[in-house]
Amino acid sequence: MAVCIWLGTTDSSWSTATNWSGGAVPGSGDTAVIPANATVDIDGSDETSSPIDKLVIEKGCSISIGSVDTPLKLSFSGETNAEAHLAGTGVKYLDLTEAKAIYITEAGGASTIGAYALNLTATSATNSTKLYIDADDSDDIGIAANGGDVGEFDNIYISGGNITIGESVSKIDGTSAPPIVISGGTVETKCKLDTASVANATWTHSNGTVSSASVINGTLYLNTNDTITTLHLGKNAKLDATGSAVSKTITTLEMTASSAVNDPQKTISIGTLKLLNCGFRDITLDVGRNWSVSLTSL
Repeated sequence: MAVCIWLGTTDSSWSTATNWSGGAVPGSGDTAVIPANATVDIDGSDETSSPIDKLVIEKGCSISIGSVDTPLKLSFSGETNAEAHLAGTGVKYLDLTEAKAIYITEAGGASTIGAYALNLTATSATNSTKLYIDADDSDDIGIAANGGDVGEFDNIYISGGNITIGESVSKIDGTSAPPIVISGGTVETKCKLDTASVANATWTHSNGTVSSASVINGTLYLNTNDTITTLHLGKNAKLDATGSAVSKTITTLEMTASSAVNDPQKTISIGTLKLLNCGFRDITLDVGRNWSVSLTSL
């Protein structure tokens, strides 16, 4: 099928045929390419009635796409590849429907604190959407992070970027918690999670229950009063609870040698503490005063 390249010859509308190479708006089976040398911004609009097979925003593309009130809405419904490859440094507001995979490799930095250069929402009724983020740590990315946004992903993989995962992120059924794998970058999650696997990264969890989490060679800043059922702190992992005074609950905390807990204000309630192949002298445990430890629970 056709590769349609954005030219912006006539105006800023996605649906204007003369704005595209070949003189036709991208449709079924087509790949829509926003090139690195694009100069004309793309207005937000609802284009879901004409699904496309692929969206490619090239690295270095600096135009703006959509707005906070009117994102660019695209559908991949019924398409073979149903992929989005997102790069570029311009501010983007994208709402993608029925994508099988979304890859983010560049976003740029936000102009103000609390904002994002890439603002992504996604929903799916049939496809198991997977989200892959491998961006520079200075790239500010919001995944359903603005008020009212929705993000549905069956799996989330992050290896770089400065990323916020909003509170309405779930699996594609709209209710179940998704698993997340973080192997780099700085990530804040505000949603409930099934499993969280974190290595060589900084993770802040601010809202939502977590069934199981593992941190290795990284830091977890715990700022929520929701429960983590099982938390494993591996080598060089640190749990820091000093950022919030709210009461926190960890049902089972597993610690290995060289792991640490920093909770001098005693905000964490730990049901069971397990030391795996180590003793108290092998860990750092700053959990305030007046603790009672039962040997049978170790």
